[in-house]
Amino acid sequence: MVCEIVIQVNDLEQCRYFYREMLALGEPVIDSCETAVFQVSPETTLVLKKSCARYLEHTSSAVSWTLVTGDFDKLCAELEAHGHLSGEEFRHFGLRARYVLDPEENVLILARSNPGE
Repeated sequence: MVCEIVIQVNDLEQCRYFYREMLALGEPVIDSCETAVFQVSPETTLVLKKSCARYLEHTSSAVSWTLVTGDFDKLCAELEAHGHLSGEEFRHFGLRARYVLDPEENVLILARSNPGE
């Protein structure tokens, strides 16, 4: 099964930097002035799509997604230093997790890959 996560953003440049550098997703596999596509896993892509729509509401969105990583503590420290973490640590399906807000306040859950912690 192939999964594509699409996030509409107003400032593609700022969001591209955040996902590439702050979440350490690396260089986009497709990169243009309208779209940035990150290969999150062999069957999952994250698509940032530029949109000038005024109706976009980020923090009130009913949708969020989860990124599971082995670099949880390191990423959390970096994200916290830049004001991108929200709330306290919690358990998400048995994993340590934190809410993350991207530069446009789109919500994602960052979780640690080791459920034994």
